[in-house]
Amino acid sequence: MGPDGRRQIRLPDYDYTSQGWYFVTICIAGRRRLLASVRNDRLVPTAAGGIVERTWREMPDHFYGVRLDAFVVMPDHLHGIVVLEGDDDNAPPALSTVVGSFKSAATRLIRRECGIAGRLWQRSFFDHVIRSRKGYEEIRWYIEDNPRRWLEKRTPSHSNV
Repeated sequence: MGPDGRRQIRLPDYDYTSQGWYFVTICIAGRRRLLASVRNDRLVPTAAGGIVERTWREMPDHFYGVRLDAFVVMPDHLHGIVVLEGDDDNAPPALSTVVGSFKSAATRLIRRECGIAGRLWQRSFFDHVIRSRKGYEEIRWYIEDNPRRWLEKRTPSHSNV
């Protein structure tokens, strides 16, 4: 537990400004399905989901040393791989700074363009430090397969029995 009594979700003593690959999950508050709907057995982004996707894609334009890999916008969350790269003269920003900026920008645009009020995101975010090629490949597959699994869980099975 942290000093505020909340469960810690970051690795203790890990430097989140370290160059590396990070898998992040950012959830909508209350797991409301604001970002996509299901139509004809497909996930279709809402206007808010389109803003989230656009804002996510633009992050490297706002941060030196940030690159994006696979990501998916789901009805109530986003999964993505953030790559922090730096050089001898410029350190990458902290992962929490990048995610916090994304959440703020997306919230501002969604409120303005979609009229959605109230808290948009859950506090904080989930992360996993990717430490191997195998780990990267498994996470990338998980991201790419996430829409199929979402639909499979929500589509009644059609059986002739």
